[in-house]
Amino acid sequence: MVRDALELRLRHLETKEAIHDLLAAFGRALDAFDEAALRRIVTPDIELRHEAVGPPMQSSAALIASLTLCKPRLRAMQHFITNATFDLLEADRAVVRASVLVMHEVKGGGPPSGRLVPAGGTYTMQVVQTSPGL
Repeated sequence: MVRDALELRLRHLETKEAIHDLLAAFGRALDAFDEAALRRIVTPDIELRHEAVGPPMQSSAALIASLTLCKPRLRAMQHFITNATFDLLEADRAVVRASVLVMHEVKGGGPPSGRLVPAGGTYTMQVVQTSPGL
């Protein structure tokens, strides 16, 4: 019984760490406008609601298209994803809530850098393990 409890706690910690790694990878992929990484991280049928940008996006292709439109106007973008909590629904599925602060450096704001535009909110995500280790 102690062994089962220990294995359960270990699995919980491993899941938590994997979710934190996923959030970091998602933020890095957005910041780098890395389409290949985004395609590995998000499912094709992702639905994103980002009211500050526009109507909901109904696919990973829509997310990538949105980033492609933003890229020429930005020098840089940094996502800070913090305070993540999650509820395990099943062994391979969880709901994650995290705070996000994004700094956008807009081109054309003058030297040495452009105008900074902050944005923030809460990410609520359903996270699914698609294969072992991912």
